[in-house]
Amino acid sequence: MVKHQGPVKGAQIAIALDVPGNSGRVHALLKSDIQRGQISVAGGLFQWNWAYDAEQQRQLMDAASLLRKHGYKVTGGEL
Repeated sequence: MVKHQGPVKGAQIAIALDVPGNSGRVHALLKSDIQRGQISVAGGLFQWNWAYDAEQQRQLMDAASLLRKHGYKVTGGEL
């Protein structure tokens, strides 16, 4: 939802996902995503960190390259 709709309030996420209580529970549900840097919170809005996608893709490409270097065949996705 955060990735596709842009910055959204925790209350909006709670309503859409039928999370009981307040937006604090949404923050708790997204805690690991926030710690990973995938989602950021600013001004009460949850927003997707597009730089996270680029970094993750770079790491996947590096891992695939390393595996190929050691004789493995890597398939799937854009690797």
